[in-house]
Amino acid sequence: MKVVKKKTSDFDPTVTGKESKFKGEPHPMGELMFRYATGKEKFLAVIAIIASISFGAANPTSMLIIGELIDSMGQSTSADSGGFNMLGGQTLLMVYVAIVMFTVATVTQIAFQVFAEKI
Repeated sequence: MKVVKKKTSDFDPTVTGKESKFKGEPHPMGELMFRYATGKEKFLAVIAIIASISFGAANPTSMLIIGELIDSMGQSTSADSGGFNMLGGQTLLMVYVAIVMFTVATVTQIAFQVFAEKI
């Protein structure tokens, strides 16, 4: 306890800037995040950020496709079977979007995990 009191005895919260012994100035987030990162780790962080943005953009896209899929189900109740062909195409498109979302989410998770472990 004496050590803590000794270290903080000259602390004055009204003193800021260069005259402060404690250097409490804020740092930019990028400087703190990449302070000890190598080039490979910075590359992993950029890939993870791009993949997470892609995943975020894929979520509304999947909702639009699901909406079109539901709309086509309502239209395919007519006597002709043409609506079911359109339904199959939209279902296949939804499967492709799901595969892309799974891949991007996995890449995001792995890249952020490796980046966080390395730093």
